[in-house]
Amino acid sequence: MWGNAAAVLSNQGVNVILNMFFCPTINAARAITFQISGALNSFVQNLQVAVNPQIIKSYAAGNFDYMHKLVYYGAKYNFFLLLFFALPVAIEVDTILKLWLTVIPEHTGIFVQLALVDILIDSISAPLITAAQATGKIKLYQTVVGGILLMNLPLSYMFLHAEFSPSIVFMVSIVLSIASLVARLAILKSLISLSIERFTSFVLLPVVGVGFVSAIMALLIKYLLQEVANDIFIIACSFISTMA
Repeated sequence: MWGNAAAVLSNQGVNVILNMFFCPTINAARAITFQISGALNSFVQNLQVAVNPQIIKSYAAGNFDYMHKLVYYGAKYNFFLLLFFALPVAIEVDTILKLWLTVIPEHTGIFVQLALVDILIDSISAPLITAAQATGKIKLYQTVVGGILLMNLPLSYMFLHAEFSPSIVFMVSIVLSIASLVARLAILKSLISLSIERFTSFVLLPVVGVGFVSAIMALLIKYLLQEVANDIFIIACSFISTMA
């Protein structure tokens, strides 16, 4: 109950405070953003559905080595699958929005880009969440992670009250997603002896490296070829940069 309440308040509560400080079009931009990020995130959720039973089964059988391997590979390939689709959208978000919408609410483009960064970070956490739930010892996990997520509401209010741009709420969410990932790793180290060092070397370093290089390549292609290439070609190159 605490974990679900924290998730609802951190998301829906932000909608309320955005409406307090800005016009309703900001909420419209946020709603469009979540439509896009939700559609892309469904790919990761479908992959995770296939992995979840194996994580739970391996814990029940006491096969922790296999469980750890599933967590590592699940986190890594969740990120790569989502990056494959999210990077072209982030690079050509303005073009996509123009094709989709007649009137584009202000800030929608930057909202979408930041939201995609957020769900990319969360995609790494998906198998960690399943692993924690498999143990049945969720009191500490839900208290700590739920508490971190709940900080989204007061922090967003504080920054908006200080007259920051509405995009600050997504930046706060990104920082809290990173903090939640660190907390999950620390808790799972005690619950299932998950190696933080192994997770860092096998998952975090590769995904950060691939994500950074792919983004740089896609941006270079976009800004070097935007005068001579159409948007479809640039999107295709973004797909290729991620695959490479």
